[in-house]
Amino acid sequence: VIFTILALMNVFTGVFVDKAVQNSKKQRKSQIEEAIDKKRTILDQIVEFFVATDVNGDGTISAEEIHTLLHDPVMSAYFDMIGFRPGDAKLVAELLDHDNSGDISLHEFINGCERLRGDAKGIDIHLLLMECYQINDKLDRLQDSSSAFNPQARGRHRASYFANRMKKTLSNLSK
Repeated sequence: VIFTILALMNVFTGVFVDKAVQNSKKQRKSQIEEAIDKKRTILDQIVEFFVATDVNGDGTISAEEIHTLLHDPVMSAYFDMIGFRPGDAKLVAELLDHDNSGDISLHEFINGCERLRGDAKGIDIHLLLMECYQINDKLDRLQDSSSAFNPQARGRHRASYFANRMKKTLSNLSK
């Protein structure tokens, strides 16, 4: 009798655990589908905003087009929708124009909006730190090479305010 009860409890536990695992898989799949749908919707909104901003239809957004559209309440609503204030338009344009051509392509716009949307992630901060370290190394090499041409300036370049300030900031951030 005890053996039968234990066997039945084991079967019931197995069925319960199996159902819980199946429900968990369904829920995870549902969450992934929701995330994909949300990303697709945001991408559609970004492309729609780009097309609406590209007034002359040349496939790029110029600074003039952004400036003209700043006064349009509908475009202000678009800016709000993708997470930017209309007053940020000039700064956003500078950040999105990776090739410094003065025009923002659709590819630059999509990639930039995805990166600028939301809070900074840990990887963004570490990337920034890495770039600061690289800049600091380049400054050190530049100082070394310039002091080779002017030996009297060797000490003055090493003690530059900017380099010392950057080193202190980087050491504080890495703690």
